[in-house]
Amino acid sequence: MIECGLVLCALPGKEPPKKRKLAIVGGGFAGLTFAAGLIAKRANVDITIFEQRDVLLPLQHGSDTRWLHPQIYNWPGPGSEVTAAMLPIMNWTAARASDVAAQLLSEWKNFASRQSERTRLFCNTRHLQIRDAGSTLQIEWIGERRDPRDGGILNDAQKSALGASETFDCIVLAVGFGIERDDATSYWRNEEFGQPSLNQPRKTYLISGQGDGALIDLLRLRVSYFRQDRILDQLFSRKQILMNVIEKLYSRQRAKRPPSLFNELEKLYHATDPSGTELNEACNDLRLRLRRDTEVVLHMRQRSFAAIFGPGTSFQNRLLVYLLFKCGGFFPTDVAIPQIVAQHSIPDDCIVIRHGTYREEQFQKILSGKLVQEFNRRTASGRTLSLTDTAKWSGGYFGFPGSSKQARRLPDVQRKTWRKEYLPSPTNLVVSALCSGIAGLLVESHPKNHRLRVTVHRAIVIHGQELLQQACEYQGLLLEGERAAGRTFPADNATIGVAYKCRQIVRSRKRVKNLSLRQTMQKLRLNDASSEMRRDVGFVLAIPMIESGQVYTAPSPVVGVIYVDSNAPGYYIDDTKLAAVVSIAQRFLESLAAPRVEQLGHVRNFPLSELTRRNKSAPKLPTAARITLELAPLLPPSTNVPFQLNYDVSEFVPTRGTPEVM
Repeated sequence: MIECGLVLCALPGKEPPKKRKLAIVGGGFAGLTFAAGLIAKRANVDITIFEQRDVLLPLQHGSDTRWLHPQIYNWPGPGSEVTAAMLPIMNWTAARASDVAAQLLSEWKNFASRQSERTRLFCNTRHLQIRDAGSTLQIEWIGERRDPRDGGILNDAQKSALGASETFDCIVLAVGFGIERDDATSYWRNEEFGQPSLNQPRKTYLISGQGDGALIDLLRLRVSYFRQDRILDQLFSRKQILMNVIEKLYSRQRAKRPPSLFNELEKLYHATDPSGTELNEACNDLRLRLRRDTEVVLHMRQRSFAAIFGPGTSFQNRLLVYLLFKCGGFFPTDVAIPQIVAQHSIPDDCIVIRHGTYREEQFQKILSGKLVQEFNRRTASGRTLSLTDTAKWSGGYFGFPGSSKQARRLPDVQRKTWRKEYLPSPTNLVVSALCSGIAGLLVESHPKNHRLRVTVHRAIVIHGQELLQQACEYQGLLLEGERAAGRTFPADNATIGVAYKCRQIVRSRKRVKNLSLRQTMQKLRLNDASSEMRRDVGFVLAIPMIESGQVYTAPSPVVGVIYVDSNAPGYYIDDTKLAAVVSIAQRFLESLAAPRVEQLGHVRNFPLSELTRRNKSAPKLPTAARITLELAPLLPPSTNVPFQLNYDVSEFVPTRGTPEVM
């Protein structure tokens, strides 16, 4: 909406643009995140949120039996072990659904408080109808006015319930997947499937359905202590050969016309090589985890169990259910439900229906006139838009107001701390220790009445864009109070970009003039992603940290770049002092890359990218930089094993083996 101009943003020092009225139908994950994004971008809009139920995030509210993990459905792909959603706004971490809801409500309250006077919330909305009103859209509804920050009851609760009709410039339908069909109990309601029976020695359950919801409930009923991340670790963590094969299967399943996963798993199961042996071992491990107090009949539409292995369900759920099938852990059938219930004497509370949700029907319920006709036409055409699990925004997009084009005209004061993305706190802490050590070394010989700054920028990729992210606050002397950690830079900008591309240590030449250095930074496009270099800066240093082995983390063998600058007149770090700095960084890399440090309690260094050996030659120092910058004659700090700087907190232990490189 912002990029195409449907919604305009208020920019610092500019006349506010025309205000828009925007409605969001749905107060769940999508609706609140969309609203938070508009607020973060300073969109000049009055926002009205309509929620059908009594609270925000109603499905996950109080749901203690469902575990949510932001990345697990990408298993075994890169980054699937990371328990943080890694979002720049409305971020959350893996937890029970009720706890995730609490995390998001806390995040939402921070955003809603910024413009609470321009944000309205109506809960318990009934008779919500949307119709075309010419150049605008009209909504009529009955609902209760609530506090937009948390959905709380307002002081004038007696007057908060009202029926109304208003026009809006834009309406966003964030209604989710809807409620289960066939009057089935919601997937999000609390139940006892994961707990042992206290009243009967053995219970028989019927599960009808073959989507992810049905498969998850099947696994919960038949596997002791089931949780997706936990069982994946226990079955596969020590089976490196098998994991390499599974990753290839996963890659093939992501094709437009994937092969039959059931047939591929059958072939692997009967293989006589080590991968087949390890899959059989995983099956035996799962057999030892089967519950003895439950039996499950899986009711399917098709007669063949292999038919449910289409790409419509997650890869890891299909893999686990395949192993459960090989263990004889359930009985698949296409017999009619009444016949199954009668044959096995299954009580009503042991019948689980997972037949999908009323997705189209909920749109038809709220759209009127031409709008519902257009919706039905597009639905009948079969041309749908698929969801993506990759970021569609450029790095740091939610860290500045306005569109990408408008960002170029923002003042320097805005650019100092903008373009921030998610930065894990443990990574910040680890890198701060390195920078403090380097700063401590340099401070001894640096003039005490001049500024010295030391930080590290880690290499990350967002939507295919190579970025360098400031991984900690500046350490050193006479530092200002700006909070810069988390901001991102294109990986080819300024001094750090030169070091990243050249893979060599870059520093300013001795006795270079400040003006010349600033002019070089302009040529290296520093101002594209940051404020202009300060006039008093006379020395810069950038030290890349390298994965020096033949195999490294895509897309570049650079782990990150240490950055140092100073405004002390004539300051210069010579080769002797530089060697000491490199030595500190070398010990830092060696200690962290050691296998024993791969996981420290619940803190782990999570890989985010695949490994590769496509090592392109590094370019030379750019011509525009040769007058003021030089390549130091020392080798940069390096590690001969693949390594990334992405320490975060998690209960999920990686199950990937030694990946084969692309």
